[in-house]
Amino acid sequence: MTMAIATLTHVAGTETLTGTPGQTVDYGFLLTNTSGGRLRMSIEARPQAPAEPGWFAIQGAVERDLETGQTENLTVKVTIPPATPPGRYAFRLRGYLTDDRERTIESPELVLQVPEPNGPLPKPNGDRKVPWWAIAGGVGAILVIGGLIAGLLFIDGTPTMPQLEGKSVKEAIALLKEEKIGFQIYEEFTGAVDSGQVIRQEPAPGTEMESEDFASLVVETLSVATPNLVDLSIAQAEERLVAEGLALGPVSDEESATAQGGVVLRQTPAANERVLPGTSIAVVVAKEMVTVNSLVGQTVSEASQSLVAQGLRQGRITQRRTGGTPGVVLSHNPAAGARVSAGTAVALVVEDQMVQVPNVIGTPHTDASATLAQLGLRVGTITHLSQGKPAGSVLAQRPGPRSRVAVGSSVDLDVERRRVIGQVDPVIMQPNSVLLQQLQNPQTQVIGNTLRVVPPDDGQ
Repeated sequence: MTMAIATLTHVAGTETLTGTPGQTVDYGFLLTNTSGGRLRMSIEARPQAPAEPGWFAIQGAVERDLETGQTENLTVKVTIPPATPPGRYAFRLRGYLTDDRERTIESPELVLQVPEPNGPLPKPNGDRKVPWWAIAGGVGAILVIGGLIAGLLFIDGTPTMPQLEGKSVKEAIALLKEEKIGFQIYEEFTGAVDSGQVIRQEPAPGTEMESEDFASLVVETLSVATPNLVDLSIAQAEERLVAEGLALGPVSDEESATAQGGVVLRQTPAANERVLPGTSIAVVVAKEMVTVNSLVGQTVSEASQSLVAQGLRQGRITQRRTGGTPGVVLSHNPAAGARVSAGTAVALVVEDQMVQVPNVIGTPHTDASATLAQLGLRVGTITHLSQGKPAGSVLAQRPGPRSRVAVGSSVDLDVERRRVIGQVDPVIMQPNSVLLQQLQNPQTQVIGNTLRVVPPDDGQ
């Protein structure tokens, strides 16, 4: 089953390409990670008979690592064997997770058309728009990305090959038309020149052309210049990229002493580089920086609230005895005036808040909890034991009485287990009597020689 982990789309204009036996035709693809996580994809060509696997070669690595949202450009070279009969040859490009072949994606079907010798070339599909490279100069030459179509013109006399490198494809075709030279055009992406500029030509300028000769041109494929994203926010940068037909790639951050937090510091590829449509642009943004305010003299609670208001958080608390007011901040790290990233933890040093643990043995554990809370202590682990003492009373405590501990420390208690009375024969009791109702109440317990309804206790 195909999973929505990534997309494989052909570059515009490569649905159907035409080539003759012995030639190599290039197909362009865009592989985009849409999974929300990092992927390692393997790519393979899957031809349909009568096309054979040996015709297809994926350029570059067949395994690709893609970050979230990253787009890779793929080129598949299809070499048409000599003596290949005319016809329609189809294939798809298939991708799968390298460590899980069951999770796959496939491109749309791509077609390679081998025409009859000396027959008319197939016309482009009438149901799709033809971009600037599809018809150049009105001479009937069809130029497709990564593909090859020959321009058929009758040659009269012995024309000479003109200088075409560096010219636009329209200018080149116009010169070939003047010389009545047939041509075939390939596209290639270098990122070094503008879209549609002739990169190479064969034969060389000045060569005399025979009647059966064609000029071969390699033209820079459709590309876009990367916009300058520096000093833009992430939202603004993404909006700008989408408007240019590009995508936002990985975003990382770093501290900056001068830039405002959240704005773009750098981008890769840099501004004004030419890239294929759909390319992901990685950016580095400035971290949000905060100036630490002084917390000295504040209580721990006040300091914690102040840190939250600054976009910081409270870190470790260390106590120190100086003879000052207990619980007041003596110092902190980072110190006041320091510039730190938003969310940084600030460690506090506060005046010692040691208190003496009271003796709560023999008191009901609810009373013991209240006594401890008044001193800033709390009840820790409660262990229920049966020692014949009044139910719910404290049997032992840890730390023991008169121990000195920091405010906020916990005190563990051993508490007498509450005992449920035995079953009472209702026959000897008057129906609906108050005593019978008390005895049948699961909260009724024997305390001394009396019945008492008490609230339930944890661990009974």
